Amino acid sequence: MEDDMLKAQIKVVDILCDLELIYPPAFLDIMIHLVIHLPLKALEGRPIRPRWMFPFERYMKKLKGYVQNKAKLEGSITEGYVAEEALTFSSHYFRDVTTKFNRLDRNVDPPPPMC
Repeated sequence: MEDDMLKAQIKVVDILCDLELIYPPAFLDIMIHLVIHLPLKALEGRPIRPRWMFPFERYMKKLKGYVQNKAKLEGSITEGYVAEEALTFSSHYFRDVTTKFNRLDRNVDPPPPMC
């Protein structure tokens, strides 16, 4: 695996050198340069899961959804988060009201009526 990664890095460097000959320097920004470092970073880190940012990015998107007042971001996010937590906590105590915690899944058919 390490040999494959080192070969990949050599190929990436060659490809980027060829791209520098074809495209103007303005096309090659820092993000294209970072591709050179990907194989070595993959070798350093072994499993990618501990360094995977998707759960954090997804949670940040959820927090951004709470923003109502852009002048006071932190207060708006806090208010939205506390409101959702209070609704979630209280919804566990309503047996007769359909909430997202006690409703049937979308793909589950109801039982057939008994005759």
